[in-house]
Amino acid sequence: MAQAPINNPILALSKEHRFILEQMAGVEAVLKQPDAEAMAAHLRSIESAFMPFVEKHFRFEEEVLFPAALEAMPVGPTIRVILQLTREHGEFLRWARDLFAWARSSRRFEGLEGAVRRQDIKAGIDLIRQHSHLEVTDLFPRISGNPRCCQMIEAVLARGVTGF
Repeated sequence: MAQAPINNPILALSKEHRFILEQMAGVEAVLKQPDAEAMAAHLRSIESAFMPFVEKHFRFEEEVLFPAALEAMPVGPTIRVILQLTREHGEFLRWARDLFAWARSSRRFEGLEGAVRRQDIKAGIDLIRQHSHLEVTDLFPRISGNPRCCQMIEAVLARGVTGF
């Protein structure tokens, strides 16, 4: 049975975070295995669904959510958080693209190089966890608690903006 669409964009984003974090938990579980090929195979199996999903999620935040928050709440803390989150989007996308490119290549890392690679993968997973936590516990509550911000987001969505 198809799930009804979520009309609250903040709640929808929070649920999307859950999906992203679940995918990263799966990567982390495979990361614990000594077999680099098993890790690469797992990454190849999730790439085609994961990357477009994350890109769409980040695009919505950067093109709808963040501009509305900046206009409705143009104060230092909001500006700093949004700058940080936007920078982290870029860092995570670069990390993920590199990771999936590695998974598609025939190169596998062993020994010290493999250990460093695994630390890099763990760092990317930690980045998205901390990023998600900041959005869900700091920015999203501020947006939800600001009627003007919510109205601006709803106005964009009511215009039928596609791609999100």
